[in-house]
Amino acid sequence: MLRVNGAAFLAVVGLLAMPFGSATAEESGDKGILDGAYARLGLAIGWPNIDDSSVSGSTGAGLSFVGGYEVMNGLAAEVEFVFTAGTQAERADGTEFGESASNIAFTINAKAYPLELLGQDLLPEKIRPYGIFGMGGGSVGAGGSEPGIKTIGAFLVRFGGGVDWMFTSNFGLYADGSYYVSSKDVRTGYGNMTFGAIYAF
Repeated sequence: MLRVNGAAFLAVVGLLAMPFGSATAEESGDKGILDGAYARLGLAIGWPNIDDSSVSGSTGAGLSFVGGYEVMNGLAAEVEFVFTAGTQAERADGTEFGESASNIAFTINAKAYPLELLGQDLLPEKIRPYGIFGMGGGSVGAGGSEPGIKTIGAFLVRFGGGVDWMFTSNFGLYADGSYYVSSKDVRTGYGNMTFGAIYAF
C-alpha cells in the first residue's frame, strides 16, 4: 500500500506542475487558454497519515470536482471537493484491520502560476506550472481509541501543486497533488493525488 509522510509528500508536490493557457497571449494577440471559468473532474487517490508509529492508513480512491476562474494572468481562484473511500488501518507488515473510513475535503483555494508571475517562458505555451494554497473543512480517517480508523470532522489547510496539458482551447488533462493539514484535535493529515480532465468554458 502507498504511504507517504507529510514532509516527503510536500517535497514531491513542490516538483509538480500544471498548464492553463498561452504564456505568449500578449505577443500573439490571442486570448489565453483558460482565460476565465473552467471545471475539472478527476480520479482521486488518497491516504491519511496517522500519528501512530504502529499504524498507518491504507490508500482509498474516489473523485475530485473543481470549479475555477482565472482572475488575472498567473492567478486563479478555485473551489474543490474531493471524496475518497476505502481507507483502513494498516499494520507495519501491510495487513489491514478494523472498519474502513472515508476522506472528504471541501476547500477554497488561491492558485499561482510562478513562471508567468516571474515572466519566465521555459515551457510550451499550453503548459503552466502552479502552486496552490487553500482552507476549508471536511472529514479524515483518523486513529481512534478503538482498533482501526474512524472518520472525524476537521478544519483543513491545503498545500499542493500540479501539471495540466491543454491540448485544445477547451479540453485538457491534469495531474495534481495536495496535502491537507488537519486541525490539532485530529491526529492525522491527509495526502491526495488526482488525475483527470479539464474543460474551459
